[in-house]
Amino acid sequence: MPPKQTTQMHLSEHRLASFSAITKPKTKARPAWPLNPKTHPLLTPENMVGAGFYYKPGQGEDGDDTCVCFTCGVSLGGWAEDDDPYKEHAVRGECAWAETICQVKVDRNSGL
Repeated sequence: MPPKQTTQMHLSEHRLASFSAITKPKTKARPAWPLNPKTHPLLTPENMVGAGFYYKPGQGEDGDDTCVCFTCGVSLGGWAEDDDPYKEHAVRGECAWAETICQVKVDRNSGL
């Protein structure tokens, strides 16, 4: 079960907002999504949200680019330039979002 603070992350607009920087108040300060679409073309905030993720920096070994699934709570970070968030989510854990939304997208992109 995902952590309690993720309860509003079922809404895509809340997940998308998590990729924006917060500067005030300082107690809620957070950097913006660090990956550039020029170097990481599939790792845009929109694709991350579509794959069920919200941005939660500093939550894993890889820290700065860590994202968490709002459904299953899987935490992924250390993204490579050619990573596909749909594919990465589909191959990890048991998650209704990954098994339906992500796997369908992966299948469509691979021509299945």
